[in-house]
Amino acid sequence: MQANSSRHISILSAIGARVRPYIVRFASDFLIAATLWLLLWFFKKLTSLAPIGGWPGEYFVHIHSIGTVVAYGVLMGLLVWDIIEIHKREREHGNGF
Repeated sequence: MQANSSRHISILSAIGARVRPYIVRFASDFLIAATLWLLLWFFKKLTSLAPIGGWPGEYFVHIHSIGTVVAYGVLMGLLVWDIIEIHKREREHGNGF
């Protein structure tokens, strides 16, 4: 029973060591994108508190809409970039860092 339990712990620690670089990078990517989304939310609140009429107001609404799409693109781009970087480092050094 003891050997079986230690083997399970060993397997879990090996999986954790393998997945850790991805979790760390994905968490930092999410924080970057979340900061961008938060800034866009503040921008939206600011434009609703001090509305701008006419074409300049429409321009700011479009900037906000495009910025939201860009934030998702930034998140996806960072995730793909980090996966490529982690795989490259694993090939070069044999680990994720």
